[in-house]
Amino acid sequence: MIELLGGCAIPFGLLLCGVTVDTYVRKPRQLFGGRTTPVACFVRLALLPAAFLLFAKYAPVSPDLKRVLVVQAAMPSE
Repeated sequence: MIELLGGCAIPFGLLLCGVTVDTYVRKPRQLFGGRTTPVACFVRLALLPAAFLLFAKYAPVSPDLKRVLVVQAAMPSE
């Protein structure tokens, strides 16, 4: 039973993503707000990578975890 449910997880997730995106495909103006879009871009492209790098520099964690945090901060946003 669990194996069958696990096999359905990815197709079901893709179906739910498609249902969510369908609303915005029909009315694309809902995606963009006058203030929301620039603030979201700033947070995703500047604030979060800076927070990851600061945490990687000052957190008392292993060097391997610090490397992972630096890579995570450098990942492109899509």
